[in-house]
Amino acid sequence: MLLQLVASVGLVLVAAGAVSAQSPPCSFPLAYPGDSAPREAIAAWMAARASAGRLPQELPVMAALVESGLSNMPHGDADSVGFFQMRVGTWNQGAYAGYLAQPELQMKWFLDQAIAVRNAEIAHGRGGFDEGLDGFGRWIDSALRPSKPDRKSYQREFLEAQRLIAAGLAQAGSWPFADTAPDDQAPRYTIAAWLATRAIAAGLPGELPVMAALVESGLRNLPSDGSSAGYFRIPEAIWNSGAYAGFPSAPELQTKWFIDQAFVVKTQRIAEGNLFFGSDPSKWGDWIADVERPAEADRGRYQLRLEEARQLMVVGCAVEP
Repeated sequence: MLLQLVASVGLVLVAAGAVSAQSPPCSFPLAYPGDSAPREAIAAWMAARASAGRLPQELPVMAALVESGLSNMPHGDADSVGFFQMRVGTWNQGAYAGYLAQPELQMKWFLDQAIAVRNAEIAHGRGGFDEGLDGFGRWIDSALRPSKPDRKSYQREFLEAQRLIAAGLAQAGSWPFADTAPDDQAPRYTIAAWLATRAIAAGLPGELPVMAALVESGLRNLPSDGSSAGYFRIPEAIWNSGAYAGFPSAPELQTKWFIDQAFVVKTQRIAEGNLFFGSDPSKWGDWIADVERPAEADRGRYQLRLEEARQLMVVGCAVEP
């Protein structure tokens, strides 16, 4: 039944030209939100574009905070304009012609420069900005080549970039479950869509909590067995207090727990030097295992559920509950 539904929805998506690992309603929109949009929305757009290009989502936001205050500036120093203060005489041609009126071209330019300098670092045996979170500022500095007095200013914007991105994603990520979780008896594809929208709104891969819940609970809100409960079989003795008190009967708290722990793991890995942690779907199972902490022999179970998670999301994200 599920495979038939996946196939039928897949045909609709093909006809609409929207074939992807997940359908558009469950994804943060990549379209530019407009010059008059709040900074949070612009930050979330930049983060989504960076993530789509397999780059750290904070990178363009940190750069634009310094260069333009996160604004598509029509003027600047000399002939510099736009979010990243690109020089008109140098860049308003070829692949970037007309960039002032096209913020997507400005993002393409930044991502192109960031990728080019990273690849150059790797080619010269210097690791590609692998010194942890502190490497982001140096990475931007190498991509934009500012004047010497400005070179340390990018790194100082890291926390503000994270705050703006989180706020922007939260504003955009409520469809189709605004302020509520689906009923415990809802179809699995609806549960998958809810988990995916919550993860995407927080800036995580939508598949992550779905893969975890497929293994831990079969995508069901399991009642307490005296030691653990919920979609992720969260240990009650450790977590049923404080910010997560009452989680066995509160699915939103369970999802908050998973997202919070996933970010703890991500932050640790980035601090250890893995700037691209989370960008490789083939490693998502390990990420989940670091959150759930199963027996060593069971760590490989999560990665095996990636395609099933995506199938469920295709259906759940395309069918409004």
